[in-house]
Amino acid sequence: MKASVFQSGVLIATLTGAGFAQTTLHTTTTLVVVPTLVQTTGKEPVFSLTAADFLLTDNGVPQKVTLEEETRRPLSLVVLMQTGGIARGQFESYVNLETMLASLLGGAPNKVSIVNFDSRPEAASPFTANVAEWRDAIDHPDQGDSGAAIFDGISYALDLLKKEPVSNRRAILLISQERDSGSKTQMKDIVRDLGETNTAIYSVTFRRRRRRLNKRSRTPRI
Repeated sequence: MKASVFQSGVLIATLTGAGFAQTTLHTTTTLVVVPTLVQTTGKEPVFSLTAADFLLTDNGVPQKVTLEEETRRPLSLVVLMQTGGIARGQFESYVNLETMLASLLGGAPNKVSIVNFDSRPEAASPFTANVAEWRDAIDHPDQGDSGAAIFDGISYALDLLKKEPVSNRRAILLISQERDSGSKTQMKDIVRDLGETNTAIYSVTFRRRRRRLNKRSRTPRI
């Protein structure tokens, strides 16, 4: 599996690989949100840094940096789990995901909603600070159809997050194959909504397993 993060500056380049390479979209923003985690060599988070400890440049030109105390703002997280298409052979990868989510959330006031999708998004679980309530549904999801409407799932998740308090941080954890299959939602609409809601997308992708062919040497007949 491969993990990545979609930010407003690289979202276009990342999503074009999902089947919309012919689309060109230009956006302008005066604010770029860069979630940052600094750790020691022992993997312990560092909280004593200030804005002066960071250098952010745009084409070599230093930019103004401000730090927000993100850990003090509640997090509303939607987990998008693909259950259709090639994901039907990946359910073993979902086991213990609940443990990871619980560690990520850290309890109230942070909360999470689980959404499964195949050719369309399924009904969302209520937002909760206790992800263990959905352990069985996460570890043993129902098998979906042959679709993988990733963009439709993201749009559905964004609609859920729009109903959350404006003061909350908003994020989507997408667990899916690499390419969209069957979505009606356009990439430009996703980019717009991400900017309007200030939502980050974290992506964990898996690839189709390839069958290994046994090559047998053959002795030519004379």
